[in-house]
Amino acid sequence: MQDVALAVFGVTALLGLVSLLLPLANKLSVPFTVVLAAVGVGIGLVVSLDVEVGGPVGDFLNAIRSMRLSADAFIYLFLPALLFHAGLTVDVRRLMDDAWPVLLLAIVAVGVCTAIVGFGLNEISDVGLLACLLLGSIVATTDSAAVVAIFRDIGAPKRLTIIVEGESLLNDAAAIAIFAVILGVITTQQEATAVGAIWAFLKGLMGGLLVGFLAARLFIFIIGALRDVVVAEITLTLALAYLVFIVSEEYFGVSGVIAVVTAAMVVNSEGRTRISPGAWGNLLQTWKQLDFWGTSLIFTFAAMLAPQALKAFQVSDLSLLAALFFGTILARMVVLYGIMPIFGLLGVARPISNNYNTVLIWGGLRGAVTVALALSVWENPAVPLEVSRFIFVMATGYVLSTLIFQAPTLRPLIKFLKLDQLNDRERMVRDRVMALSRERIHKRVGRIAGDMGLGSVLSNVSVSKVKAVDEASEPQALGKKEGLRVGLLTLANREGELYLDYFQRGLLDRHIADLLRAESGRLLDRTKTRGPEGYISASLRSYAVSRRFRRALWFYRKLHIRGPLESAVADRFEVLLVIGFALKDLREVNRDLVAPLLGEDVSEPLERVLEDRLAATQSALEALELQYPAYADSLRARYLERIVLGFEDSEYKAQFEQSMISSEIYDDLELDRRTRQHALDKRPPLDLGLRLQRMIRKVDFFRELNDKGTRDLVRELTPELAVPGERIISEGDKGDSMYFIASGEVEVQLPNNTIELKQGDVFGEIALVTNDPRNANVTAKGYVTLLSLKRKDFRDLTRTIPSLRDHIEKIAEERLVKNAKPDT
Repeated sequence: MQDVALAVFGVTALLGLVSLLLPLANKLSVPFTVVLAAVGVGIGLVVSLDVEVGGPVGDFLNAIRSMRLSADAFIYLFLPALLFHAGLTVDVRRLMDDAWPVLLLAIVAVGVCTAIVGFGLNEISDVGLLACLLLGSIVATTDSAAVVAIFRDIGAPKRLTIIVEGESLLNDAAAIAIFAVILGVITTQQEATAVGAIWAFLKGLMGGLLVGFLAARLFIFIIGALRDVVVAEITLTLALAYLVFIVSEEYFGVSGVIAVVTAAMVVNSEGRTRISPGAWGNLLQTWKQLDFWGTSLIFTFAAMLAPQALKAFQVSDLSLLAALFFGTILARMVVLYGIMPIFGLLGVARPISNNYNTVLIWGGLRGAVTVALALSVWENPAVPLEVSRFIFVMATGYVLSTLIFQAPTLRPLIKFLKLDQLNDRERMVRDRVMALSRERIHKRVGRIAGDMGLGSVLSNVSVSKVKAVDEASEPQALGKKEGLRVGLLTLANREGELYLDYFQRGLLDRHIADLLRAESGRLLDRTKTRGPEGYISASLRSYAVSRRFRRALWFYRKLHIRGPLESAVADRFEVLLVIGFALKDLREVNRDLVAPLLGEDVSEPLERVLEDRLAATQSALEALELQYPAYADSLRARYLERIVLGFEDSEYKAQFEQSMISSEIYDDLELDRRTRQHALDKRPPLDLGLRLQRMIRKVDFFRELNDKGTRDLVRELTPELAVPGERIISEGDKGDSMYFIASGEVEVQLPNNTIELKQGDVFGEIALVTNDPRNANVTAKGYVTLLSLKRKDFRDLTRTIPSLRDHIEKIAEERLVKNAKPDT
């Protein structure tokens, strides 16, 4: 068989073999990676015997024998894909909740492990301190594949899973950085300084963060320009993972591990609204498949190296291996029981229970990265032979010992500690959900049985015995305060999902979806940390004038640049519109799901909170609609048109799947639908009404001016926009401008009374006529377009247009008289 054909045959046969091992592992309740390691060791033993076997089996063994993967092959071929998948699927927001424990285990624990293993083994071995420290850095890397699989199988607490996943994501980078420094000292015989080592670590860490972030942002920009090319978008994620790793390591000399993890987490956070609607599930499924292939091959190939280690194994190594095993356990105990409580006392990390600590200590399994680093030492000719033998034998033996002793016993340990069981609150919610679900199922099955003429056998169906919600499962045990918190968290989570669902259905564009998901993320975070108060304060942010809006307003007022302000107002319009739709959906969620689950005592306050949010949303939206009614109508029509296109998509697919239309007709219909959908991506233009000529014509007095007078006005007047609640004039200030209202309304708060002014009215004129300080506060009731006239321009303009001065002085005189009268 030709070499290429032999290699393809070997890899595909090996993938076929490991695929059959997955159901076997599930049946035996053994971690999949343990089964892979066992099969890998077996294949390695057979290959090492160099027995001649004919036929396909012989060709398979010859193919495996010829595939002697180097350490670089392990790292560059498999590691980027495994890291990217992990970063792409981790719950980033939950990970941030436990950032300190994760960083402690991922960085500090690596240094502690290196030190304890290094100095401990140095006392009982003769290979030297540097070799022992090098081994300590190699075995400091953890592999979460087996542990997380066990956690998910038995339903371990989510927090425990997040901490283990986060540690595994980041500690490879810390371990590899320390490994590189120590290996450099061994191979070059140069002394390393503490400052140099710290600098190398920080450079790798911060540089990797920067490269990964910038690469992910570039990727997001590129896929934002692609439309409905899902295969290209998924392929770009694969290119991103490998290019970021290689560029970081080979061109910038920073941590490729950190760069890939950072890039994956950025894509995880922002990519959902950048990739084509409906494609995110395909992307995750593709990466799940790649992760399965990568995990299967890397564990199998790594385990095949075990026979080489066994050949070099000596009886004296047994005591060293035992010391290594217990040294790593001791290192994790020092971190979790000695250092972690300090973070808890400082208030920067939530405490971790003793049961969690026990699982984290025993669950620190090692895997392919440890073997790959050890193999790189074994292959390095600059490393003394005795040191390379020591490293390779100890590391490989240690990985096998964690898979043999720790992995199989982790499941019983979790069960013994009862971490696989629900607490009282969770059990109550589960029972309530079960009762409610069975009641609904009973009603549905009853209708189906009646339609099918199966009513006579309905009593034999187990679900039919549940005829009503079990009163014992009522949610009083949760408590009203905790119930409110759970209910608000449910609504906050659902709100974020709704915005993502709107985007996936094509109802929102990417930009608005990003803004709304960011708002819902803040809502969720505040609710987690501060409960109902945090939910309410975070929800009010949506109605306040944002920093971006204020910046755009500053650009307009100072530099007369209108584009950013028009975009900010249009965004606010659309965001408020969609929040209104989402709040109506959330009221249904509260009524149909939260109320039956948590009770009326919880759902009624939540309903009031949602009603208040909806009223505030409608009020903010009305302020915009009063100023820009035509634009509001065009946005609603655009949203409705998108709903229509979504229904068309479903209808065409249903007709095609039922063979009612041919593929040619379906393609033609889809082309027409997508053309109209892309046309809707362009938001209708918004005219802020700040064009001077139009604004002048809205003021009654100015309409009477001749062409020369209008031209003089254009030179002196400045258009401005005031936002709802903005203080335009403050009492006591020195007046340097007066204002003509082109549209909108303002509220004037005088010492004795309050009045409202509308389009065509004037305010601020008294200070210009009398030179006295301002005598009132003037606040915008909504969005108000104004024409401002400065004091110096007032003098020039009134000399040019004498009638304007007479008009303004008359208004000022009338108001001074009126203001002097007490309010009756």
